[in-house]
Amino acid sequence: MIRCFPLLLPFLLAAQACASQFELVVQCRPQDGNQAIRLLRSQLQLDSYQYWIAHDGNIFPVFEDKTSSLGFDMQVHCSGGDVPLMVFSGQFTANALQGAAIGLDPASGTLNRIDFAERNRPHWIALDGFRLSVIFENSGQESASRYLIYRSDGLVDEVDEFPSTKLFDLRREVTPNVDAR
Repeated sequence: MIRCFPLLLPFLLAAQACASQFELVVQCRPQDGNQAIRLLRSQLQLDSYQYWIAHDGNIFPVFEDKTSSLGFDMQVHCSGGDVPLMVFSGQFTANALQGAAIGLDPASGTLNRIDFAERNRPHWIALDGFRLSVIFENSGQESASRYLIYRSDGLVDEVDEFPSTKLFDLRREVTPNVDAR
């Protein structure tokens, strides 16, 4: 026999509606299976979705707010290893591809993030300890350098040589367009 508590019913319905408004796009987990970073989407509007990041029980827009997190032509890369790492890029509000690399700092349990906007998608991720860098081929010719490196401290380096750290080649492991319906 199921007993219904009328005072709890509105809260249960609201919780169910909240849980069903998001669709899981991809989940990035480390090798031990803990502390996943999830990319969610909601509210299809014409040809775009609102994208969200979920981690440690919190859900927040991929960019500053819901409006700037409305996009399409999204590609996502997950890398496991010791810590979860997610790289996504798509068409959002800029006149370039926008995206971010998000990795977990295992010491603090917080997410480290590098935002970027470029004409092409990132090709490599460099990990030096737990410091993260996103590497692009310079196709726009904004500088004379061959590569642009977005660093976790907010600076962008223009270089002709790769960094001497562990590299992940995103061109081989990118999840195809996740906007397919």
